[in-house]
Amino acid sequence: MLATLLLAAASAIGSTVASPVLVEGQSSSSWNPSQYSQSQARTLIQQKLTCCNALSFVFGNKISYPNTTVYDTSLASYWSLQEAEVHPSCVFKPTTTTDVSLAVFLLHVGGDLFPGHCDFAVRSGGHTPWAGAANIANGITIDMQNFKQVAVASDRQTVQIGTGNRWVNVYSVLDAMNLATSGGRVGIVGVGGLTTGGGISFFSPRYGFVCDNVVNFQVVIASGQLVDANATSNPDLWRALRGGSNNFGIVTTFTMRTFEQGKFWGGFIGFTIDTITQQFQAFQDLLGSANYDPYAALIYSVVYNVTGRNWYVASNFEYTKNQTYPPFFKEFTSLPQTFSTMRISNLTDFTLELAASNPIGFRQLFATGTYGNSAKQMAAIYSIANATVQPLNDVQGLKWSISYQPEPTVITSKAVANGGNSLGLSAASGNLFNVLLTATWDLASDDARVNAQVKSLFAQAATSAATLGVTNPYLYLNYAAPWQDPITGYGAANVGALKAASKKYDPEGVFQYQDINFDDGFIHNIGKLLLIPLSISETLITGNFTALAGAATKAGLVPTLEDLSDVTIFCPNNDAFQKIASGIANITNDHLIDISEYHVVQGSVGYSTLLSNSSLATLKGEDVKITIDNDGAVLVKAARVINAEILVANGVIHVIDEVLKPVDSNARPDESSSTAATPTSSLAMFVPFTSGIIPQTSVWSELTATTSFIAVGLVTAVPSVAGGESSSLSMTTSRGVQSAKSGGSGNTSMTTSGSVAIQTTNASGRVGLPALTAVLVMVAAYAMVL
Repeated sequence: MLATLLLAAASAIGSTVASPVLVEGQSSSSWNPSQYSQSQARTLIQQKLTCCNALSFVFGNKISYPNTTVYDTSLASYWSLQEAEVHPSCVFKPTTTTDVSLAVFLLHVGGDLFPGHCDFAVRSGGHTPWAGAANIANGITIDMQNFKQVAVASDRQTVQIGTGNRWVNVYSVLDAMNLATSGGRVGIVGVGGLTTGGGISFFSPRYGFVCDNVVNFQVVIASGQLVDANATSNPDLWRALRGGSNNFGIVTTFTMRTFEQGKFWGGFIGFTIDTITQQFQAFQDLLGSANYDPYAALIYSVVYNVTGRNWYVASNFEYTKNQTYPPFFKEFTSLPQTFSTMRISNLTDFTLELAASNPIGFRQLFATGTYGNSAKQMAAIYSIANATVQPLNDVQGLKWSISYQPEPTVITSKAVANGGNSLGLSAASGNLFNVLLTATWDLASDDARVNAQVKSLFAQAATSAATLGVTNPYLYLNYAAPWQDPITGYGAANVGALKAASKKYDPEGVFQYQDINFDDGFIHNIGKLLLIPLSISETLITGNFTALAGAATKAGLVPTLEDLSDVTIFCPNNDAFQKIASGIANITNDHLIDISEYHVVQGSVGYSTLLSNSSLATLKGEDVKITIDNDGAVLVKAARVINAEILVANGVIHVIDEVLKPVDSNARPDESSSTAATPTSSLAMFVPFTSGIIPQTSVWSELTATTSFIAVGLVTAVPSVAGGESSSLSMTTSRGVQSAKSGGSGNTSMTTSGSVAIQTTNASGRVGLPALTAVLVMVAAYAMVL
């Protein structure tokens, strides 16, 4: 740990107050974006760090890496194997809201400047099964599981719940107080995803969807600001988070209504399959009841036994009063039963029973549909499910079930009185039922087959629904497969409101961009123009690396460099050449060739992610040693990489702060007569080999006229909001741009078929940070590579 930890941020507009400094041993959780100066930011930026290493520098052991216990434990705790198999570059486990605020701020800035290199995902419980739902490959996973507070208000009317809780943690506290809140029915499910996705509860007929019972969301928005969203403060965000998932920020705390609740009756009942027609009719009668009992909750499941090639029924009944066998369930409970676990117990016990039927550590798939009340549609779905599962009988470890769940108007009508939500359902929707397909299996090699059959099932179910006139566009987000589109099902008005909230609280779409899955891969919504990289000589001149451009020209190496394939060039910046100006004033052409070739590696495109403690063979024939220091900086011999990952047509350039010296002493520049860099050293007239090499008017040179432009080539400030100006930064990346986050997610990065350059523009005026200009600060040069 350095004696002084200098954090990145921007100065407050017009502020003259001296900025404090974090010293060794001081908690980084005291950080506030408005407290730190640009000079402090520049000090940290000059350390060539990856995004993960930057977070490590600030947060210490709250960042974990592959092959460590904390990292591996985090991945192993995902419910599905698909999520557990996604490997982020690092896992960040914040412990305070300020941790989250700072991390989002840094990652937002990094994502603006370096698209694709600071992508992140957010995790609460990690129960959504598809890969990338709450995890990200080659990015940062923000694991919120340390946020486990459960604090009941003194008046017993509300409870504050940390987003890292599983519902069983919440219920164990509330049961002891004879209280409850409307929450998840499976104890191991996380609070965050279920609640922001809508949420169905045993108490939904009494209190509506889970999201309808959130009094306040404490949420970190894209700017890094922590805000409250409730009926009077940011009410549009409050409503958006009620069903809009984590497309608007990271919720750290939910304040939810509580109510008095003692023990009640519940459990599982098994039925024989030969009465299934009567069971479907009983479900239709229950759902269509003119006097729906608000204490009744039902999950009616039909399960396929792959071993016996037959079906059985195992249904979960809950009656949230201390009353056994209520008349409302009589049509079911009067039928022949194969088993029963019905009992009087508490909420914790019942949610653990359901969790036991959802074991961790398998490949999983959810898919869903919503339909008008119809026993015929239920029967049609059962028949289609039976047909679509038959080709999968040889799938190892296959489990296949259909669960039908009533969504009567007594549930959907509650939203209005509770302030509204984003789901698009109301009493006018009529009595509906939800269908959940759950598929479980062992091998990744069967993923495509299982997905194909599930898609076919719901396509056929949609056709049946249309024929019967029971179609409904609503899809329960928490059950949706990656190829389903639940948000559109909320209706045009709600989608419009969600977009408006996103634009207001996340104008750059940090939490919005998402990958589009299709049969053979992904489409990434990037919002930026990808440009074809320039040649080496054009890039050096455009980037104002005129000293190396001039040296290569004088040595006659330009044609050779342009004709090479798969090259890595370690490019000394102009200041590095200027430092040894007099020492190379009379260098011979042969020696100049030796020095120039010592900076070029052929046959390997050394992206930063591929560089490690090793040696690379240069064009000169001698090896150059690469070292990764404790701060994550890349050292080429003694030179530090200060600007990484500038793509060129035939490879990549890394800018270094010193001229490399070959082993051959005759080719070494004479540093004994070097001159120190002067304040004007960046001007071409003072830099060797630049005679006749004129920097082009470019994105880089334009930046120097409008922004603070430091030696490593990074913008550290932009004009004030009042000025209404913006600045541009051209940078390059070896990868395609990734998603921002939908459904807790960030998704897998991809490499394009050819190198690309990315042009990004950063406008001033970010949301929320009081009295700040747009902050263009991060902990790397041009590209942050994870």
